[in-house]
Amino acid sequence: MVSGWRRMDLSSVPKDAPPSFLTSAGIDDAFHARQTVEFYDALFRAKVPVELHIYAHGGHGGSIRPRNGIPFGTWHQRFVEWAADLGLMKPAGGASASAAPTAAPAAPAAPAAPAAR
Repeated sequence: MVSGWRRMDLSSVPKDAPPSFLTSAGIDDAFHARQTVEFYDALFRAKVPVELHIYAHGGHGGSIRPRNGIPFGTWHQRFVEWAADLGLMKPAGGASASAAPTAAPAAPAAPAAPAAR
């Protein structure tokens, strides 16, 4: 989730806002960490399913990479666990919830059009 460059208006969160997974570095990116906590608070007050992870170190940006082994380098694994917990993904092979999740199956495809003769 990227909030953009201007301050977000968090005074009125839509009740139908989608579930949100929020993550940020802490001390290394204190500005964004504070904004992320404010965003979490607004979603929580609106009773929107939300999960928050603030890591001590990690800096701003950097996307999905190991980050030299620091915990922030595993945020994407927390996201997959969160998505599986909400039923947005299911465990691989229908095994226990601790198994590696996979994307939920897509809706069945529409029947194919008859072949031209």
